[in-house]
Amino acid sequence: MHKINIRGRIILTIVVVVGIIFLSYLMWPYRFGFIACNYPITLSENVPAVIDSCYRELGHKYQSVNVCNKITKKFESYGWDMRNTCLLGVAEVKQDYSICENTRLDFRDMCLYIVNYTLKNPKVCEIMSDYKNECYFILAGSLNDISMCDKIQTNLEYKKNCYRGFK
Repeated sequence: MHKINIRGRIILTIVVVVGIIFLSYLMWPYRFGFIACNYPITLSENVPAVIDSCYRELGHKYQSVNVCNKITKKFESYGWDMRNTCLLGVAEVKQDYSICENTRLDFRDMCLYIVNYTLKNPKVCEIMSDYKNECYFILAGSLNDISMCDKIQTNLEYKKNCYRGFK
C-alpha cells in the first residue's frame, strides 16, 4: 500500500473541498428549483425562444407578472404568444382579472373570459368587448341568476337560450 504523507492529505482535502464548492456553485439554481433565465446559451439560432420559454415557465411557477414581462420576443403557439400565455397563467392562478390588462389588446378579452370562468364576476363581463354575451350567458347558468340574461345585448339567440335555461 502506498502511504500519503500529511502534506499530501492536506492538499487532497483542499482539492476535494474546492471541487465540492465549485460543483455546488454550478448546481445552485437547480437545488432551489429554478434555472436562471439570463445565462448565456449557445444551443441554436432559436435561443430567444428558449429564454422566453424559460421565463414563461418561471412566471407560471412563481406567479410573477414581472417575470412574464421579461419575455421580449413574440413566439407563437397556436396564435398565442408566450408573454400573453404567461400572464394568463398568472391571472388564472391568482384569480386576478386585472392582470389581463397587461396582455396584448387582441388577447385581452380571451384572458378575461378564461379567468372569469372560475371567478364568476359580472364586473369582468362589463369590461369585455368581444366575449361579453358569452360571459353573461355562462354566468347566468353558473350563478343561477336570470338577471344575467337581461345583460345579453347583441346576440338575441344567446338571450333566448339563456332565458330558456330558467323555464
